[in-house]
Amino acid sequence: METVSIRKKVNETIIIQNFKRAFKHLLTTIVGMYCLLNFLSIKIDINFSYKFFSIWLFLVLFFVVRPALKRRGIKVFLKVNNQKIIIKKQKIFGKDEENSFLLKNIENMVIETERKGGKVLVIKMSNNIEDRSIFTADYVYDLRMIRKIILEYKAKGEEEWNF
Repeated sequence: METVSIRKKVNETIIIQNFKRAFKHLLTTIVGMYCLLNFLSIKIDINFSYKFFSIWLFLVLFFVVRPALKRRGIKVFLKVNNQKIIIKKQKIFGKDEENSFLLKNIENMVIETERKGGKVLVIKMSNNIEDRSIFTADYVYDLRMIRKIILEYKAKGEEEWNF
């Protein structure tokens, strides 16, 4: 449900991972279920216990989905150039996050499977810092493409650092 767009410039690349479609899909599913239950309760009979049940079901579904949405951001921006990578994460609830790493400090990039499902690109640094902000539900091609772009810029940067 997420989309990845890549914008290449002469000396940098901007990668945007967008989760808005997933958020809208979950929200419309919850609202649709709530409306359907209310429609059935009006059509059959005005039963207060059924109304009470449908309202509580809506609240439970909303608060069950909300932590999953907190973990995800709406957008993840990656700005990669020859020296550093900047990762900005826009969140639905809470503050936005921004991390900046030097490309020469990156030791390894691995695609791992999470316990809750999905794949994540783990960027391991030389000072024992890991970044796990780039992930996808099941499609690994996007993560491989992002890893390839970062490694290309790291190779370009190493050529410049050696001169």
